[in-house]
Amino acid sequence: MLSDPVVQSGLLSYLEKIPPTHEQYFGFSERIEFQKTTFGRPLQLYCINYDSLDYASNAIRKLDIWYIPVVVDDCNRCFLYVQELESSLFRVVGIGSNEIANDINNYEKSYSKNGLINEAMVIDEGLNLLFMVTENEKFYALRPGNSCSSCEFDELEGITKKDFLAFIKFNYQNER
Repeated sequence: MLSDPVVQSGLLSYLEKIPPTHEQYFGFSERIEFQKTTFGRPLQLYCINYDSLDYASNAIRKLDIWYIPVVVDDCNRCFLYVQELESSLFRVVGIGSNEIANDINNYEKSYSKNGLINEAMVIDEGLNLLFMVTENEKFYALRPGNSCSSCEFDELEGITKKDFLAFIKFNYQNER
């Protein structure tokens, strides 16, 4: 995916669309940094189906959207949003989320020594949730949600999918 010409040219195209003086809204301090961009490890986006929270098989599903970190000097600046149309066919659909990129930078500093490989992430802007999902299906909270001022788990402690669903259900019910 990262070597796909559509993805490569999509990054350049979207960087060119950033208006002068708006670089900071995308995580950059100046335009010269655009020339130093590389890609980080792609993260597949997961979606929470709130109508199926009691059914683990339907509650979380992979989307056809990938967030590819745009990296400068070993620091995630923002994400390139890439849609997988079919196997090995991609389309760039946007750029942004520098706040999430910053959260992931902080998270990766804490976990770099543990060798965790992040495969996906779960984002819910409404509940202010951001979780990383590792290759062994552990969920790590970067933003544990609006109603989680006294969460029972440490955000640096991975939880299982079952515990994640229970946590989501609790947060969702408290928001309603």
